[in-house]
Amino acid sequence: MIRLLPLLLASTSLAETLVIKDPATLRTTLADLQPHTTLQIAPGDYPGGHHITGIEHLTLEALDKDNPPRFIGGNTAFQFSRCPHLTLSHLHITGQSANGLNLDDDGQLDSPIPGITLDHLEVSDIGPTGNHDAIKCSGLKQLTIRDCSITGWGGQGIDFVGCHDSLITDCRFTGKPGFTASAAIQLKGGTSGIIVEKCRFLNAG
Repeated sequence: MIRLLPLLLASTSLAETLVIKDPATLRTTLADLQPHTTLQIAPGDYPGGHHITGIEHLTLEALDKDNPPRFIGGNTAFQFSRCPHLTLSHLHITGQSANGLNLDDDGQLDSPIPGITLDHLEVSDIGPTGNHDAIKCSGLKQLTIRDCSITGWGGQGIDFVGCHDSLITDCRFTGKPGFTASAAIQLKGGTSGIIVEKCRFLNAG
């Protein structure tokens, strides 16, 4: 792990960028996360099954955008609970048995989580059968999902529950034999103010 020089923010918090090169370093880093941290993850295979709670302004991104890291297996690759202004960029998530990604408000229904961005993600082979979503979002607002590719899932490609004022744009949904996709996108549970644009749907439920 390489630690780069922290930058002092106007809020007096420290912004830090960490380069992650192997699964062991990822595990220890996730166990001691601080707000305003960027993790640049090197190419390679990493296990799923991570749960992160209450960290704001967190970024996980590929160190090499042309060769993104793969997060393989686990019930869910990542669950982020109450992580406002989270950014996930150029990651590949595959082979989870429950949901690929789970982003939620930790059950605090009167306090939706703002400002999450999912950009250039590949999510594949989730489930394969039953109500298992590629990307599950609960209790979020001002969420952007941009240029993501979702291939093979059991329930919904993207499932919104109680989400508001958000955008899904330039995404691709492709169903696969053996995966019980019921919908590419599902908007439910009081969800409102959602724009879905410029997306492609192929055998998507």
